[in-house]
Amino acid sequence: AGKEDEPFYFSINEKEYMEQNPKNYFLYRLHEFKFNPNRTKCFILSANNFLDKAEFNPTNFEVSIIK
Repeated sequence: AGKEDEPFYFSINEKEYMEQNPKNYFLYRLHEFKFNPNRTKCFILSANNFLDKAEFNPTNFEVSIIK
């Protein structure tokens, strides 16, 4: 929704799928649509290009309660 370089959420499932299917995976990154829907911008990255340019920072944890 924000600027092109603004962080966004990407699940572990999405990342695993992308890594297992790199030839069939493309990221379509829409940005700036929040500010003006008529001027939405987009760029497309292949899986390999995305992995080369992305910095992944874990933000969620799987938690189990031990009884």
